[in-house]
Order: sequence, then structure tokens, then C-alpha cells
Amino acid sequence: MEKLGMLATAPQPMCQWCSKNRNHFLHCTTANGVCNVWNEENYLTFDGRTFDFDGNCSYYLVKEIIPEYNLTISVTKEDCEYSGDSKFCFHSLNVGFKSDMVLIKQSNSSGTVQKQVYVNGKQVYPAYKNEAILITGTDIVVNVEIPEIKTEVVYRDSSISVELPQSLIGKNTEGQCGMLNLLKYP
Repeated sequence: MEKLGMLATAPQPMCQWCSKNRNHFLHCTTANGVCNVWNEENYLTFDGRTFDFDGNCSYYLVKEIIPEYNLTISVTKEDCEYSGDSKFCFHSLNVGFKSDMVLIKQSNSSGTVQKQVYVNGKQVYPAYKNEAILITGTDIVVNVEIPEIKTEVVYRDSSISVELPQSLIGKNTEGQCGMLNLLKYP
């Protein structure tokens, strides 16, 4: 796995899809940025870098540098349980948007991984929807959508995926997922 640091190659622009409408005006849409975390410690940033990060702590995957939507996506990693060859690490995922806070807690009950979902401190069950957030899923997979800013966070058994639109959030993010800036490292 490549570690973060100086790279020998220059960043490349991310894909753009352009089309002409019937009046021959050009309409361009940029690709969304996707960040992935898997197996508790492996990261793929918005710009395509991979790195490992392990430890019991809380940290931001995504945080706006200049708050416009009060978007924050953070993870808390806690102690792991070991059973034979398997390992289970307790995680919680927080997704904040405007005045709403979604907390997804993962637990291991008799060998079965389950997720509990809370919105503003109150337990909810997917499917849940308020004015700003849509939550769908099961005990294993929980999907948090924020339609206003076209953002999706998916929390699976051992992975988290964050998808953000460059057009709304671009160049205004920091955290483990990096800056969403249309640059892609090979």
C-alpha cells in the first residue's frame, strides 16, 4: 500500500462528463468524490491515495474547512474483541448536517454484528426521513443520504463509504478523506 507523502507523479484531473442540450449549450458535471475505509484501518482518499491508519480514537473523515452546511463525518474507534481468528472492533459513525446529528453505533451480539441508529439523540429505525436526512438499511448496512447536498454515507459491516459532490463541497474539506479538489493521483 502506498503511504501518504510526496508523490513522483503530478495529479491528474478527475473525469468530467459533458453534453450538449438541444440549444447547443454545453452542460458539464464533475465526478463525485468517493472516500472509502475498509477493514478498520485501510483508507482510499478522494484523490485516490491509499494509506493505513489504526488506533483507538475519534477522528474526522470529512469536515468543512469553512462551514457552509455544518457537514461533519467522523468515526470513533474503540477496543477490539478477539475470538479465535476473528476480530471485531467497536465503531461509531457520526454524520452531522446543519442542526441534525446521526449516530450509528456498531455492536457485536453473540457473534452477530448489529447497528443502532440515533438521530439527535433519539433511536430511530431505518427507514427514517426528516426534512434534511434519509436513512435506509438493515442491521448490517446503513445508508445516510443528504439530498440537499447530494451526499451519501454507507456504513457496511467492515467498511464506510463517503460520496460527496465536487460541485457543492469541493475544495472545502479536510480530514482522513482529504480535500475534494478534482485532482486524482495515479
